[in-house]
Amino acid sequence: MSVENEDEEKIIWHFFYPLWPDMGSLNSQNVKSVLTLMDLSRSKNVEEENPRVVHCSAGVGRTGTFVALEFLMGELQGGAWEGWDQSEEKGNDAIFETVDQLRQQRKTMVQAVEQYIFLYEVLRKQWEEKYRLPCFGGEHTHDSPPEEGKNPVFRAIPENK
Repeated sequence: MSVENEDEEKIIWHFFYPLWPDMGSLNSQNVKSVLTLMDLSRSKNVEEENPRVVHCSAGVGRTGTFVALEFLMGELQGGAWEGWDQSEEKGNDAIFETVDQLRQQRKTMVQAVEQYIFLYEVLRKQWEEKYRLPCFGGEHTHDSPPEEGKNPVFRAIPENK
């Protein structure tokens, strides 16, 4: 992109992802494609002076989910959860804390319950694959959303601040 009367030229990469419904989450068949989009977007914006800008229609639901997932996937891939033992964790919930931090910056980030659950489901699956662990309960329970009270990692969604 060139701006008139400016000597500097910047390359802008624009990615459009139409498969993610507003106020909803991705179905299990599209999770891999959004993870691929994240990888591609990250690879095109490696320079500090070339920031990534993420936005959906309102800039809170899908945007918040994308930003939270991107951050948490980085934590997972970087080994932040290596050796994690749920029985030792008292009140620490990386997903809950990340969404809460985002909501301190923008009120309704990760807007819908389905988006919040989506974060838990995708990250659990990625964690199981990274550490080659069997799926919770011995089957692919992450293919359908959990019901409150039936999933040990489900936690009440924090109030929008």
